[in-house]
Formats: sequence, C-alpha cells, structure tokens
Amino acid sequence: MSKEAFTPGPWGIGSKIVESTSQVIAIYEEKNRRAASAGYLADVYAGYVGSQDISFEEGAANANLIAVAPELYEALKECLDLIELMLPNEETIISESRASLAKARGES
Repeated sequence: MSKEAFTPGPWGIGSKIVESTSQVIAIYEEKNRRAASAGYLADVYAGYVGSQDISFEEGAANANLIAVAPELYEALKECLDLIELMLPNEETIISESRASLAKARGES
C-alpha cells in the first residue's frame, strides 16, 4: 500500500462559531489544538449554507465523523490485515476495504 499523505491523527473538534443562521465547527490536529492557527485542517458548516439547510446536529455529527477519520483508517488497515490472514476467501470485504483505503489516500 502507498504511504498516506494526509495529516496523521488524532484530530479533534475546535471552536464553534455560531451566527444567527449558521455554525462553523473547526477541525484541528489534536496535538496543535490550543495554538491559534497551527494544526488547522478544515471547517464544517451547518445552518443555512448556500442553498442548503443543514441542521446544527447534522453539522456536529459530520464534524465528529471527519475528526475520527484517521483512527478509522488505521483500524480498517489492521482489520484488513487480520481478514486477509484469517479469512482469505472473503473477497468482497477485502476488495471493498482495499478500495476504501485507496480512496482515503486519493488513489481512486
């Protein structure tokens, strides 16, 4: 497998900026979370954004899923190693797992 080019985890949820019609949740590298802009990775928007209305609950859930992505990636790699060793005939789950890991690396 290729080396991952993304920022290693853990990632965390940063400050939440709430306006009257929208909310911004920042995602940071956990080790740099306290620094003003160091480790900043992304923003997740909720509320009325463009032509979409995304609930604050859905925005927070999206941010949580994004923040845990590096841990999920590593867990899937470990599970795939075990599945390939113990259940080598499980071709569907093996190929889907490989495809998901490649997609996370930007290879598909």
